[in-house]
Amino acid sequence: EYGLKTTLRVAGGWVRDHLLGRERGEVDVDVVVDDLCGAEFAGYVARYVRESGCGAEVKVAVISENAEKSKHLETATMRVCGLSVDVVNLRSERYTECSRIPEVEIGTPLEDAERRDLTINALFYNINTRCVEDFTGKGLADLRDAVIRTPLPPLTTLLDDPLRVLRAVRFTSRLDFTLCPNLLSAACDPAVHAALATKVSRERVSTEVDAMLREQNPDRVVRALGLLVEMGLYPAIFPGPSTYAHPPDIHAEAALGSVVNLELMLAHHFDGVAQHSKEDTRLARYAAFFAPVADATYSGKKGRTEPLVRHLMGVDLRVRVRDVDAVVQIHAAARHFARLAADPVLRTRLAAARVLRQIGPRWKIALQVALLAEIEPSPKLPTYRVPVAHALPCRELGEEGGGAEAEAARRFAGLQREIEGMGLEGVWDLKAMVDGKDLPACLPRIKKGPEMGKVLEREIEWMIENPDCGRDECERWLKEEFEQWA
Repeated sequence: EYGLKTTLRVAGGWVRDHLLGRERGEVDVDVVVDDLCGAEFAGYVARYVRESGCGAEVKVAVISENAEKSKHLETATMRVCGLSVDVVNLRSERYTECSRIPEVEIGTPLEDAERRDLTINALFYNINTRCVEDFTGKGLADLRDAVIRTPLPPLTTLLDDPLRVLRAVRFTSRLDFTLCPNLLSAACDPAVHAALATKVSRERVSTEVDAMLREQNPDRVVRALGLLVEMGLYPAIFPGPSTYAHPPDIHAEAALGSVVNLELMLAHHFDGVAQHSKEDTRLARYAAFFAPVADATYSGKKGRTEPLVRHLMGVDLRVRVRDVDAVVQIHAAARHFARLAADPVLRTRLAAARVLRQIGPRWKIALQVALLAEIEPSPKLPTYRVPVAHALPCRELGEEGGGAEAEAARRFAGLQREIEGMGLEGVWDLKAMVDGKDLPACLPRIKKGPEMGKVLEREIEWMIENPDCGRDECERWLKEEFEQWA
C-alpha cells in the first residue's frame, strides 16, 4: 500500500523458543528490517493501523542508542495486537580491544546473524516468506542436538563481548543444553576472564548472575554455578575489595557446594526444612552461596570493618541494597541459631524471640544457613552433571542415619520444632501494649528519647516472657521495674 519493499524478519529468542516448543509469558518480539530504520518502519505500521481502522491506535516510542543495555542502534518499540514489538535495522558490528561496545553499521542478514552471541539465537523467521532462515548454517542443527555454540570462533566472540560467556552459561543451564568443547575451552581462557573483569559493567554481570539464581529448577541453578566454577570465572565476577587479604577464588568451590547442600535439603524435604517463596528462595541461594565467607570482614570506608559479603554483593554484583542487607541479616541470625542449637540451656523463649525479631519472616532461611555451616560442602564434580535430587545419593542430609551431618540435621530440626512450639511466629511485629503515647501516664517522669525507647523494648521482652499477662499486669510491672520514673 505504501510501496515498501522491506523484508521483515523476527529474530532471537522468539524464534528459538517457538522452534523448541517452549511456552513463554509475555515477551518482546524483535523484528529486523533491511532497507529502513526501525523508527521509520514503525511509523508506517502506526499509520496503516490508524488509516485502516483495523485495531487500537499504535503508539511508537524511540529508544536512543544505549550500548550498556545492548541497544547499539536506535530502536523503535510499539505494541501491536497485544504484543510488544521492537524494530531495528539489520546490522554488522566491529569491536575494539578495550570495549565491548561495538562500532555499528547497517548490515546483511548474514552479518547480523554472525554478530549474535549464540547460533540458536541467530535464527530468523522471515515474515515475507514464512520460512525459518539459518544464515550461520548451524542454528537449526544446534537446536536439534541441544548444543550451545557461537556463530564465529568462540574466543573471538567472547573477547569481542565477554558478557557472552555468562549468557552461554545461562542458556546452557536454562535449556539443559551442552556447551560445545571449543566454547568451554575459550570460556576458561584467562584473556576472557580479564576482559570480563574490565570491559563489562558490573550491572550487566549482575543481571546475568541474578537470572541464574532466579531459576525455579534447582538443577539449572547448580549447573550454572558449577559452570562458573569450572570455567574459573569466580574471581572475575567477584574480585573483592583491595583491602581483603585472601583472594576470593579460594571460596568458589565451597560456595557452589553450599548451594548444592541447600538444594539437596529442599529436594529431600526432611523435617526442619521449610519451603520458600520465589523471592525468598533467591535470597536463600545468595545466603548459601556466600555462607563460606559469612564471617569474613574487610576495611570499608573510613576504615570501618564491614562484612565481606557487603562488597561481594553490593559492589561486585551491584545487587539492591535491601537484598544485601537481607543476606547480611540472614548470616547474623544464622550465627545466633548455631549457638542456640549447640546449647539447649541457651534456648529460652526470649533468646529465640530476639533472633526472630532481628531477622523477621526469613528466620527459617537463617536456620538452614546455620545448618549449612555445619555440613561439608558437596564435592564439585557431580554437582552440575546430574540432577540435584539424584546427586550424591549416599549423603545423609536428613535426620535419618548416622554421622555428624545427620546429627546436625536432628539438632536444627529440633530447634525449629521447639521455636514453632513456643508460638513465636510473627513476634517480629509485636508492639508494646503500653506504647509511647500511653507510657507517660504510667511513668509520668519519663521523657521522650532514647530512654523511652529502651523502656518500650524491655516492655516487649517482658511481654514475650509473659505471653498470658494483660495490660493491667504490664502497667504494674512497668511501675515496679522503672520506679525512678513512676
